[in-house]
Amino acid sequence: MCFTGGIGTHPPAEALAAAAHARTCGLPEAALCTETRSTSTEENAVEARRVLGRVRVLVVTDSYHAYRCRRVFGRHFPEAAVATVRPPPRVRLRMALREVLVNGWYAITGRLARPHGP
Repeated sequence: MCFTGGIGTHPPAEALAAAAHARTCGLPEAALCTETRSTSTEENAVEARRVLGRVRVLVVTDSYHAYRCRRVFGRHFPEAAVATVRPPPRVRLRMALREVLVNGWYAITGRLARPHGP
């Protein structure tokens, strides 16, 4: 399992916090890897590819972020699927509106793969 994400507004890096939680859930250290340099979805995909190589990936993210993750990770991996979690309604609404703008920006700058498969 590879956790991605650098330091956001406050330390620690997102990847380190996620890996620490995974350890408390019983995942063995040998099954974990972290990437702490990325600060965007594009960088998450680039750095995960650097760490993992050319493999199939399952990206776990918030429901509002699934479309962009699948398209961005699809540019860097031979196969990228997405599993989602649902944040509270208030967060979903605010972040879904943000995603509309960010997806537009990613599309204009060529950072979205063409959709493929179901």
